[in-house]
Amino acid sequence: MARGGRMNPALLGLMTIAIGVGGCIAYFYFSNLLLDKVLFPAKGPKAGRNITRANQIRPWLFLFPAFFALLLYLGYPVFETLRLSLTDRSQGEAFVGLANYRQMFSEPKFGEAIRNNMLWLIVVPAASTGFGLLVAQLTDRISWGNIAKSLIFMPMAISFVGASVIFKLIYDARPADVDQIGVLNAVWMQFDGGPGSVLVLKVMPAVLFLAFAALTGWVAWALVRQVLAGERMSASVGIKLVRLVLAALAGILALISLRQVFDVFAAQLPYGEPQSWLTLPFYNNFFLMVVLIWIQTGFAMVILSAALRGTQVLANYMYDKLFRANDWGVGSAAAIVIMLLVTPILVWNVYNARKEMR
Repeated sequence: MARGGRMNPALLGLMTIAIGVGGCIAYFYFSNLLLDKVLFPAKGPKAGRNITRANQIRPWLFLFPAFFALLLYLGYPVFETLRLSLTDRSQGEAFVGLANYRQMFSEPKFGEAIRNNMLWLIVVPAASTGFGLLVAQLTDRISWGNIAKSLIFMPMAISFVGASVIFKLIYDARPADVDQIGVLNAVWMQFDGGPGSVLVLKVMPAVLFLAFAALTGWVAWALVRQVLAGERMSASVGIKLVRLVLAALAGILALISLRQVFDVFAAQLPYGEPQSWLTLPFYNNFFLMVVLIWIQTGFAMVILSAALRGTQVLANYMYDKLFRANDWGVGSAAAIVIMLLVTPILVWNVYNARKEMR
């Protein structure tokens, strides 16, 4: 026993393994005993039929624990959540139909949350892929491109905790009468509330939103035009429906972007003072996205660079051997090599995470 009356972790782990393994062995032994000796005994005039039925049921008997665990931890929460969404707790969980959904759609916060999610789903993958493609094109044309790629890929080896510490130093804000240690505020204070402030916090966001609105509006019109052309070309109903849904989403994004232009100009901002960048309208979302884009650009660069140069990467090599050449031996060897290469980085990240937590 450990100090304080608590059980030693090693002993507790051994007991857990023993109970878990013993429970599994007991379940399979007694369930087979029940199946073969009680329900469908292999004797008497119906022995053949009983053996066949027992063999048909036995796989489901073995799968039952996994199905039960999935139903308990995944299926039940889904159905219970659906049931609760149709009730009102203040009325003793009385059934209220779609009233909760109507209330949710009527709240401005819900619209804001949907808008933010759409921005994250669009901006982060598009920016990561775009920057990755640009870097892959540029680094493939210079002699020291491999060094540049290593530096750009380095954020992939940093934990999210480490990345948050780095960007905290970039976004840090201190009172106006002391030196700014945040890189962004140190540059921002050089504007001193002049035209540069209005350009960065008003004009630039408005231009970006207008450009995005124009792009999404054009996409919506192009999709609608394809649907109209499909009427003459006898396009399938499914394709038309998908295009109409995408056109509607693009149109909604265009309207949201136009609304943001008004919000940017209506916001009152403290010019000439250090900014809390993560609380500013328009900027707060994008400054958080920058962290994820900074981490993922290196991954996109490696994949796109390999595609541009037609060279193999280990994951692609493993896939070719396993599923194209049907060479399971070499494919499995490639998987082991990938695991060995990733393990040091994984161990390093776990070590750093535990060190930071302590």
